[in-house]
Amino acid sequence: MDHIKGIIWDLDHTLYRVSDQMCGTYDYVMGRAAVENGAPLDVQAAFELAARSYKETGMAQRYFLDMYPEIEEDELLDSFHEFLDEKLIEPFPRLPAQFESINDTQHMIMTHGVREWVNRVLKHIGLSEHFDDDHIFDFNDIGRVSKKENKAGFNIMLDYLGLHPRTLMMVEDKVENLRIAKELGVTTILVTYGKPPPKMPPYVDFAFDTAEDVMDFYLACKKTPGPKYEPPKNEQSSGGFFNKPK
Repeated sequence: MDHIKGIIWDLDHTLYRVSDQMCGTYDYVMGRAAVENGAPLDVQAAFELAARSYKETGMAQRYFLDMYPEIEEDELLDSFHEFLDEKLIEPFPRLPAQFESINDTQHMIMTHGVREWVNRVLKHIGLSEHFDDDHIFDFNDIGRVSKKENKAGFNIMLDYLGLHPRTLMMVEDKVENLRIAKELGVTTILVTYGKPPPKMPPYVDFAFDTAEDVMDFYLACKKTPGPKYEPPKNEQSSGGFFNKPK
C-alpha cells in the first residue's frame, strides 16, 4: 500500500452506519421533500415511491425526477438534506483517532449528497479537520451523474486534484459503485457490515465490515512495507475479504 497517496470515501453508510431507523427516515424524508417540491402524491405514497426508487436504482430521488419533470433536482436535494437530522447518526468511536494517526494520505469524499449535508455529518462524526473543502465532491461537483453509471464524475475529481487513479483507494458500501473506479485503476474496498454479496465481483479488491476495519487494514499496510504484508489467507474472515491475484 506504499503507492496509495489518497483515499476516496463515500459518505452515507460508509463513514457512518445507516441503521434501519435511519434508512426508513431517509425514504420518508425524500418523500416529504418531493411532495413539498410539487410531486402530486400524499406523503405515504411518496414515501413508498422513494423506498422503491432507492431499492431499484440506488438513488431515492430518481423516480420522482423521471416521473415529475417539474421538480427541480437541486431544490429536491436541498429540501431532503435540510430535513435530515445528523444527530441520529451514531459515529464510529475509533475512526477520528485512526484518521489522526495518518499524515501522508489525502482524504476525499465523493457522494451523491450535497455539500451542506457532508459538512454537517463530518462535524458530527468528528472528521471535519481531515477533509479539506476542495477535497469534498458532492453531487453537483461530479456533474450530477451516478458513480455506478458514468466515469465523468471520477474524471472531474481526478483532473481537479491532479491525482493518478493508481495512487488512490476507494471505499464504498454499494458494490456497483466500485466497478468504474476499478476500470480506471483505483484500488477498491467494499464496506459490507457483515453482509457481503453472495459472489464478490472481481472489481472488488478488498471487503471489510466497517470503515474502522478498513482503517485498521490500511494502517497495518502502512506499517508493513510493500509486499511483505499478507492479507488474511481465508477469503472471507473476520478481517475481511481479499480477492487473490490471478
